[in-house]
Amino acid sequence: MLNDFNNFHKMSQLIMKKMGEMKFQERNKDCLPHNYLTNRRYNGINMLVLIYIADKKGYLSQRWLTKIQALKVNKEVIEGQFGT
Repeated sequence: MLNDFNNFHKMSQLIMKKMGEMKFQERNKDCLPHNYLTNRRYNGINMLVLIYIADKKGYLSQRWLTKIQALKVNKEVIEGQFGT
């Protein structure tokens, strides 16, 4: 339980830092996690987790796909590969 709290605290600190680094006009849909196909923005804990993961893995984009969506648009999904 303590480990979960520590991870949540680290994630919260990182998100606050990232949001503070953004200029006001940059706070739009493109800089927040959103679905690549539907352009629907993620919200709640999903948004926070995706921001955290993108930072930790060095992703430059906040566009996300499900495995099924990736297959529908002929994107490569490596067998046995796990999502974020």
